[in-house]
Amino acid sequence: MFGPAARFFKLSPTVFLICIAAVGTALLFLQLTVSISGTQKRVNKLAEENALLREKLERVEKTKK
Repeated sequence: MFGPAARFFKLSPTVFLICIAAVGTALLFLQLTVSISGTQKRVNKLAEENALLREKLERVEKTKK
């Protein structure tokens, strides 16, 4: 299955398979890093919005007293 591609790159099929696994793992780590980064940005934005809303609510409650 990997023989023709391995011969093209002048590698043994085992080394070729290990290389494919290593590249696949690196790409997976990259994708997860990007995903986590986007999630972290959303969490930060939500925390900021929550803090602003809490401050606004406290001001409204103070003016009602």
